[in-house]
Amino acid sequence: MIAFIILLSCNKQEGISPEDIASIWVEPEIVELITTTESAGVQDFEAYVELKTGEEYALDLVSWEISNLSSGTINSDGEFSAVQTNGGVTEIIAKHLGHEA
Repeated sequence: MIAFIILLSCNKQEGISPEDIASIWVEPEIVELITTTESAGVQDFEAYVELKTGEEYALDLVSWEISNLSSGTINSDGEFSAVQTNGGVTEIIAKHLGHEA
């Protein structure tokens, strides 16, 4: 599995157009983070695309968002950092060429 992910991340994405995309998804799909006042939970997320040809690629050009701003922040690399003062549930959203997951 590690070799598969490495191969995906080496492929070029500049030739992908919105019409080529069958679906995108975010991994891991479900995460539970434990946050205390001494330590905030941190999780890295990765977005993937499946083209209509069946090819799959890890995406580098992704816009990240979260649905619950009081739960934490997500940076441009897909790293989510929970706040230490508030729990809650949030969705991690990856956007690429008009598609989102």
